[in-house]
Amino acid sequence: MQRKSVSKPRVGQALTVAVERVLRPLFRILLRNHMSFKAFVDIAKHTYVEVAAGEFGIPGKKTSVSRVALLSGMTRKEVQRLLDAPAPNDAEAGERYNRAARVVAGWVRDGDFSDADGNPKVLSLQDSRGGASFAELVRRFSGDIPFRAILDELLRVRVVEKVDDNTVRLKIRAYVPESGDADKLNILGNDVADLVATIDHNLQHGAADPFFQRKVMYDNVPVEALQEFQRLSGAQAQSLLERLDKWLSQHDRDTSGTSGTGQIRTGIGIYYLGRYGVAETSGAEVVSTGGNVLLDALLDRMDKPQAQALLARLDQWVSQHAHDASPRNNKLIDRGQLGPPQVPYDRRKSERNGIPQTDSKTASRTPKDRQS
Repeated sequence: MQRKSVSKPRVGQALTVAVERVLRPLFRILLRNHMSFKAFVDIAKHTYVEVAAGEFGIPGKKTSVSRVALLSGMTRKEVQRLLDAPAPNDAEAGERYNRAARVVAGWVRDGDFSDADGNPKVLSLQDSRGGASFAELVRRFSGDIPFRAILDELLRVRVVEKVDDNTVRLKIRAYVPESGDADKLNILGNDVADLVATIDHNLQHGAADPFFQRKVMYDNVPVEALQEFQRLSGAQAQSLLERLDKWLSQHDRDTSGTSGTGQIRTGIGIYYLGRYGVAETSGAEVVSTGGNVLLDALLDRMDKPQAQALLARLDQWVSQHAHDASPRNNKLIDRGQLGPPQVPYDRRKSERNGIPQTDSKTASRTPKDRQS
């Protein structure tokens, strides 16, 4: 007698719960910015049809409206209407963010604009002798856009400040647009999409080719410790990002002129998560969130040792400040993460130079073991 498979219902139930969790923080943003549910549904329908038509066709055949209707559950008439409708686009905000971010990164990493210790130099706006200046920095890292347009944007978000009428200083080593404006919402779309794409890759190919995906979290950390953890995690994360940015810039054809084949977009994202007294609700269950740092490498894994070392240091710090640092609360490896772990560590094992060592038994765990 053939046994009936129960994997599909379980996957469907897990997917429903996962989607609800993803939508909850997204809906907070939509409601806060006065987007109606009808507007959200229109966007969701358009994107659903666009993905079905572009990525789920039959190889060698043009994807028909009928096939998209079958995949999406919509009528052929509605599918055709959505395919004919223009997609929403905010290319201007994305381009403005990319240019400003490249200028700040170049100011930090390029030896012409920083001193021997890696500290950004105070720059004159223009240098008639062709030396290091803000105008030259913008020309090198942002193309033909007028340097005063970049300067106005960086002054607006208080990343730079004027020392005098002809000199500027970098105050913050990263460009982040002001809260609530279109540029920051553009980052929401880019960064969340990258993280979901990494998880999607691990769902499909995690056993053979996993991308780095880790988080360290404790759920019983006192409020008094969070400010110090924000400072500690921010400083160490910024240091790691600058090292990786320097490595990537040496391999990117636009900034280094290196040769090679193909064109791959790759990087790493680091996110702090910690909210005061706010609960996540799901039915009758209430789960309070605590301090959480999530690292996800996007499309590449060249940075695993450094990222793992950063996680180890942060995990060690948080465990010292948690009210209950028992093994059951050590959530370094999220049980909901799919794909085998890469170089996992156990902070309870022997330590060398303050970094916990790899546990070979833990490294060989299967996804089934981790999800138990």
